[in-house]
This record gives sequence, C-alpha cells and structure tokens, in this order.
Amino acid sequence: MEAISLACESEGISLEVQGSGKTVYIVSIGGFAEKSEGTLSGWIFKRNGVHSSVGAGSVKLDEDDRISVYFSLDMGADASDKD
Repeated sequence: MEAISLACESEGISLEVQGSGKTVYIVSIGGFAEKSEGTLSGWIFKRNGVHSSVGAGSVKLDEDDRISVYFSLDMGADASDKD
C-alpha cells in the first residue's frame, strides 16, 4: 500500500483509504470511488501481473515487483490478463 500511496502523492492524485496496516482498503483514487460506477465497481491491484488474493496492506514487495492498480466495473471480471 505504501507504493500505491507514494505513486499517487508523486503524481498529485488524490487517494482515500479506510483502515490501516493489513486491513487498509482503497476507497477512491483520483475521485473514482468504489461503487461509484455500479455495485460491482471498485479498485483492484495486481502484483507482477497477477491478481492479489490479499489486500494491498498485506503485500510485501520485492525491489523488482511491478504493481498495477485499476478501476474495475465488474469486480475484476472486466480486467485484461495483460498489465
């Protein structure tokens, strides 16, 4: 989650989260909030091209890891397998 926060801060993008540590949850990025585009919409992230099975606050990154964060309209079903 720290990497996502730093990326948003460096680009001047607003970030709203709830909770902290392992329970942190992304509410909105850049004004796009969960459920703002339908009941299944919200933020999802991938680590090295793979959807995470845990929250962003639980992931420990290695130096070469690549994180992708995207807004899904259908709980990730609308996501490409490509980053």
